[in-house]
Amino acid sequence: MCASMCGPGCTYFSVNLHVKKCRVYSGCQPLNFTDVQEGWRYYNPESEGNKRPLNCKALLADGHTVSNVYTIYPPNNQWSVNVQCDMTTKGGGWTVIQRRVDGSTDFDRTWNEYKNGFGSVNSSYWLGNDVIHLLTKHKPSMYVSITLTNGTTLYQQYEEFSITGETDKYRLYLNGSTTGTLGDSLLDTGISSKDLSGMSFTTRDRDNDGWSGGNCAVLNRGGWWYNSCHRANLNGPWYPEYWDNPWSPTVVSSSEIKKTSMMIKHH
Repeated sequence: MCASMCGPGCTYFSVNLHVKKCRVYSGCQPLNFTDVQEGWRYYNPESEGNKRPLNCKALLADGHTVSNVYTIYPPNNQWSVNVQCDMTTKGGGWTVIQRRVDGSTDFDRTWNEYKNGFGSVNSSYWLGNDVIHLLTKHKPSMYVSITLTNGTTLYQQYEEFSITGETDKYRLYLNGSTTGTLGDSLLDTGISSKDLSGMSFTTRDRDNDGWSGGNCAVLNRGGWWYNSCHRANLNGPWYPEYWDNPWSPTVVSSSEIKKTSMMIKHH
């Protein structure tokens, strides 16, 4: 099939039944159909009938019910992306944007590393701020979970989660209701200087936080949406190194943490 030739980044594939040949148009710009030669028919792989899954919810709807690594095609993204899909939690269909299962992946990274993503999708990773931006344009729900060393899993779900693009410094927005067993330590903490909705992303080499005394990412050794600085930060250094307030006041010591996860799902 000609469709199988079209890898990530392709916009169209084409077939000519007269000469019994097919070929790929691999440009990223829309095809100018006035230049198409006679006999060639062009197809957009993302058009109806050739649609590729945009997220894990789409994969679930297609019958993929096992939590695993899958390939998705975020809207307007040039490349496909491999992600962990949680197909069991609260109806399944969750796209995992952050996952930590041990200390093998260092989360004290640069702006560009957080922009593009890092780590192993089979272990611990950050999906990448560019992709997270594309996946959250329509304000999906976000589900945060922390599994403790005693086996207990605590969670907090936010009704709407989104981040802006790089030109706006990947600014975080949380809206609507929030429920869970972790407690809200992001949206309305009771301390305005610790509330994180509306804050830009900060890394060790790009200081966009609300703290005039320094760079919160340098102090906390991990990129995050800091204010001055935080009551919740899932990207701190792994135990036995000191990780300040992973999710205060519910989880204040990294010695308690076995696993963390941030997942999104469209309404």
